[in-house]
Amino acid sequence: MQLLRSTLALTAGFALVASAFYPMKTLYAEQIGEAVILNADGSEAARLSPFAGNPVGSVAAMDLGSDSVSEIIFGSGPGTAPTVAIYRQDGSLITSFLVYASSFVGGVNVAACDLENDGTKEIITGAQLGGGPHIRIFASDGTPKYGGFFAYDQAFRGGVNVACGDVDGDEIDDIITGPGLTGGPHIRIFDPNGQLKFEVFNGSAQENTGAFVATGNVDGDLQQEILASSMGAHAASVNIFDVKEDEIGFRSSIATSSPYGAPIFAHDLDADGVSEIGIATNGYSAAQVAMYKEVGTSVHTYAPLESTSPLRAASVIKSEGNGLVVIESTNPLNDDTATKAIRVDISDQKLTAYEHGIPVKEFLVSTGVYGFDTPLGKTDVKEKLLWHDYVWSYGVNNPLNYNIPDVKYNLRIHKHIYIHYAYWHNNFGHRMSHGCVNVNYENSEWIFNWADVGTTVNIVK
Repeated sequence: MQLLRSTLALTAGFALVASAFYPMKTLYAEQIGEAVILNADGSEAARLSPFAGNPVGSVAAMDLGSDSVSEIIFGSGPGTAPTVAIYRQDGSLITSFLVYASSFVGGVNVAACDLENDGTKEIITGAQLGGGPHIRIFASDGTPKYGGFFAYDQAFRGGVNVACGDVDGDEIDDIITGPGLTGGPHIRIFDPNGQLKFEVFNGSAQENTGAFVATGNVDGDLQQEILASSMGAHAASVNIFDVKEDEIGFRSSIATSSPYGAPIFAHDLDADGVSEIGIATNGYSAAQVAMYKEVGTSVHTYAPLESTSPLRAASVIKSEGNGLVVIESTNPLNDDTATKAIRVDISDQKLTAYEHGIPVKEFLVSTGVYGFDTPLGKTDVKEKLLWHDYVWSYGVNNPLNYNIPDVKYNLRIHKHIYIHYAYWHNNFGHRMSHGCVNVNYENSEWIFNWADVGTTVNIVK
């Protein structure tokens, strides 16, 4: 596409006001910190807030002792130090410990299993969105074990989902990983030393919607199967893979109606030795957990929380049967699932860029001052101009007149409204313009190069 330079009567900012630039920050639609433990019949057994009202990122359950009753393992959510907290089913805290540097606040994914076939369970962690694909292994008291490893390219910052189970029938549990949001659906199976054993793609390698992973014995044999689903905005289905004769292959699939990904887990609902497949809602709909047989037959639905937040769940061994633990988690998805989309929030003075509903960048902007408000509603990028001169006259000697030449990085979204670099002020996060969306140099360069003509733009308040 040819990038043009033009001079038109458009908008500009006001006076230069000193302020700081703001870095990208991941956007989360909800940040909820509640967990509910359910009995086998679906009734509520306990309710707790594992991180004192702060977000919960993930949940797993495993008998970490020897009483055949699961402990509940929580990973912290975005905004807090990267912590694993272990609780009893009555809601009492057993222990908690940091699993990554305290400066990382992107959230923690957790799983638990017996990696050494010695009856002692290990806790496996992965960073959430914003962190690298760093797998760490801990004893149940928080003591690190093994050296940890990176499941994917160390520079990847989409995080990594984790599960574990004996998927190859050698009686030793394996670590299963799926990339977080912005990664391709590349499922990998490792031993605890980070040695790759198997790998498979849960869809096209070009997709960037990540992959939820879980394990469960869906056929009652001597090993577990691998469950995988899309994490991001995508026509979601749950695919089941198994390992036979040292090869991993596709087994079956369950279609879902969610366009926003499908959090998954395995749960032996009727204690017959065969796992049902649990699929939770991932936001933007009434929160529920539905249980399915491998053939896709729905057998039960739980709705323990009156919410539209995304859910995560895990199977819990209770003294009187198999129950569930369900958490309200965080959801970084946008409800517009277009390939690329821009959302400008007037109230927060923030612009967020999405790919397939996934936020890839967010930064502060300056929209129109009162009386010159940036128009609300959906539009799209009409034109890209590398250089542009902003000129407007309201009459001779009118103080609102302006003539601002040589403005770089301009995305036209209405006839006289642009998203553009504003070199004349540094007060981003506050209304400053005559209707345009003002951006600092670094972010204007990024959004200009990233956006295409036709990219959806939604201005909200």
